[in-house]
Amino acid sequence: AEPEHACLATTCFYAACVAAVGLTWQAVIPIQRDIAEVLQGKAQISVQSMVHQTGAVVLFLAGYTHAITMNMLLHKSKSLPSSLFSKRLKLVLTVTMLAPFLVAFIPHPASGGGGKINFEELSWGAVGQWTMVLSLLCFVASYHWDFEEGRRRTGSR
Repeated sequence: AEPEHACLATTCFYAACVAAVGLTWQAVIPIQRDIAEVLQGKAQISVQSMVHQTGAVVLFLAGYTHAITMNMLLHKSKSLPSSLFSKRLKLVLTVTMLAPFLVAFIPHPASGGGGKINFEELSWGAVGQWTMVLSLLCFVASYHWDFEEGRRRTGSR
């Protein structure tokens, strides 16, 4: 990117690194085994589950930061290779990442919101989480079109 966009590029890079840490954190520290009992009010939420949920929050907030700064960078930069399709797709995916945030985290059994969570609320929370995950994965996968655009511009194979 151009020198005047170095701050955006740096923020974008470090946000992606922090998101990777959040993903690893969430994967290494699983949610507690008796989470169904927590949902039924028969068990207490464990520190392990709260730490797992915190890793997910780190993943998604850093992923949002990456997506937003990348969209800004692609909009402002004249030198970065990105097709119009890729730019528009990234904007749509950023919205679909952000839209279900509250639906995904408030009814989560590890959110510490207190009280029982019924299975319908949990189902909506799962839909929100999977929408966020799928959007983030597709956002990262959309870099394929940017790499192809760069190859097209330089004439390399």
